[in-house]
Amino acid sequence: MKNLKLAHKMLASTLILMASMLAVTYVAVTRLTAVNSQVRQLVDQTIVKRTLETELHVKLLSSNRAQKNSILSPNDEQSKEFAAASRASMVDARTILEQLKELIAAEKNVGQSAAVEALGKAIDGYQKLNDEALELSVQNSNVKARKLLAGDIQRQMDILAAHFRKWVGAVPSKEAPSAADVARLKTLYEIHTALLELQPNTTKHIESSNDEEMTAQEKKLAELQDRIRGGLTVAAGGDPTSEVEPRAALTDLNNAFANLFRLSRSDTNNRSTAISLGAAKLAADEFVIKISDLDRLLAKEATTGRDLSEVAYQNGLWWILGVALAGVVLGGLFAYFVTQSITRPVFEVRNLAQAMAKGDLRQRIRLKQHDEVGQLSDATNTLAESLTLIVTEIQKVSEGLAGSATDLSGVSNQLLSQSEHASLKATSVASASEQLSSNISTMAAAAEEMSVNVASISSASEEMSINVGTISSAAEQTSTNVSVVSTAVGEISSSFADVLKDVREGSNVAGEASRMADSATETIQLLNRSGAEISKVTETIKMIALQTNLLALNATIEATSAGEAGKGFAVVAHEIKELANQSAKAAEDIARKIEGVQNNTRQAVEVIQNVSQIIKDINASSGRISLSVEKQTRAATMISQNVGEANKGVGDIARSIAEVAKAAGDMSRNVAEAARGATDVSRNVGEAAKAAGGISSDIHGVSDASRSTNESASKVNDSAVQLDQIGKELRKLVGRFKLSTEDASAV
Repeated sequence: MKNLKLAHKMLASTLILMASMLAVTYVAVTRLTAVNSQVRQLVDQTIVKRTLETELHVKLLSSNRAQKNSILSPNDEQSKEFAAASRASMVDARTILEQLKELIAAEKNVGQSAAVEALGKAIDGYQKLNDEALELSVQNSNVKARKLLAGDIQRQMDILAAHFRKWVGAVPSKEAPSAADVARLKTLYEIHTALLELQPNTTKHIESSNDEEMTAQEKKLAELQDRIRGGLTVAAGGDPTSEVEPRAALTDLNNAFANLFRLSRSDTNNRSTAISLGAAKLAADEFVIKISDLDRLLAKEATTGRDLSEVAYQNGLWWILGVALAGVVLGGLFAYFVTQSITRPVFEVRNLAQAMAKGDLRQRIRLKQHDEVGQLSDATNTLAESLTLIVTEIQKVSEGLAGSATDLSGVSNQLLSQSEHASLKATSVASASEQLSSNISTMAAAAEEMSVNVASISSASEEMSINVGTISSAAEQTSTNVSVVSTAVGEISSSFADVLKDVREGSNVAGEASRMADSATETIQLLNRSGAEISKVTETIKMIALQTNLLALNATIEATSAGEAGKGFAVVAHEIKELANQSAKAAEDIARKIEGVQNNTRQAVEVIQNVSQIIKDINASSGRISLSVEKQTRAATMISQNVGEANKGVGDIARSIAEVAKAAGDMSRNVAEAARGATDVSRNVGEAAKAAGGISSDIHGVSDASRSTNESASKVNDSAVQLDQIGKELRKLVGRFKLSTEDASAV
């Protein structure tokens, strides 16, 4: 270690430091790579799989919801839209499932692979049932059958009922009707009863899903139509022309029933509902269970990944700390030995240099090193030897120089003592005269300058006095203007506060009006629904009146059959018939009026909704105005405060300027008087300066001669003193060095 060069030692230290850093870096990279691998496993795979699993669950639920909406929708277009949405969600679910399978297959996780395969099978079963339910839902056969019943069939039934009522009214009201009239009325009663039974039996056919029940209903409906068709001739009273339209209506009714039976037997709504609430629901529950199983596996994987990441982090941390600590210890030991091999010899060289600086040239360095520090110690020993020789030579020279300096000093002292007296006198007189002349000249120049300056000051003071007066007036006017501005800003702030209050009251009124409009809309909608209920009641009243009319006809027939005993009952039956006709007419009038009320109600709802929207817009605008006014109010308040402070400051400035104006007037008068005095002083000092100049020129000749003699003597004396001083310094310097006996004798 002692014989290594410093460059090699520093290189070794650097290499050890770099090796320690590389070791720490390698361990850190290795361990951080392990941590990163665990984190990427958790982020790039586990979280992605859970995200795909969640999206898959959402898509399947969306498909199920769209399927139910398609089944429940009475409109074909809406059913098709919901069906398309359900199928699209299933396609997306399939795509997500394939992505999930690819991720799990790449990891070769047996448990997750089995879970995702089971999920795929559950989705396959659900998709098959879902497609079947959607195919049925878009047909809407039951809904179309109900629309057909409420449309074409009801229209043909209304035509037949109108003819039946017309024929009943054509039968003359007699106390003793003929047998033909009785037979006609009885037939009308029977065919009208059959007509009334068509609708409930048709409804049962639509609602039934049993083939036997539907066949029984079809037979019964056919019998009712045959009964009506067979009684038309008798009911028409033998008038073939009046049978044409009813028979055509019966033909159309029969065709409509054929279409209705076809739609009803399709039974797509009931079948799709049964699938959706039965097998499809079980399949949906199955895929939800499978998704839950997969979710538990993914959650377990996420927990395991988190634990492994934590373990990898802890291991990496301990490895990094251990390697770093080992590098620090190794580097510290090597640095200690290198430092000792360098600093100990350097300290010896330093000690020798310090001793030499203090004058001790007796010490030497004894090192057995061949590096740069050893070479430095050898060079230092050589320097000490050289200094010893130089100091010895200087000591001898200084002793000879001391003798010469003593002789020269004696001669120079005699010469200096002879010239000192004359030189001192001449110098004193010359200095005094020059000082007097200089002072008088300076005083004259200063007096002239002071006179000019005082005149300028006087003029400036007068002008400043005038300007200060003007400024004082302007400051007073500014203070007045600022007061006016402060008052105006305060009034603006108050106006803003009033506007803000009005806007808030308007906003509250608009909000209350909006709520009242909403309440009125709800009330009118309730009224509209009540009108619809009343319409249903009037239909019921019409049906009851028709049935009452038929019962009156039946009673008339029975009274006629009873002969004389039934005359009184026949009269009552006739009155009941009239009342039934009046009830039917009244019900029709009520229905027309209710329909008019409903139309007006719908228009009122639209108008109120428009008014409500306008009120809401006004309310929103009021809110924005309120915010703007609040901002302007705050700004006006701040301006008012700032202007008030400015007004106070301007008032203070105005008072200060007035005081300055007064002081400026006084100063102007004083400066004018000073200007006149300065002019007199300048004139007197100029005359004194001329006299002093003459005295100074006479003394300069004597002073120059004395100065020359004195300078020569001083130079000789200075040289002697300097030479003696040099000798003393040399002896003093040489005396500081401590020389060894061997060195002195050698010299």
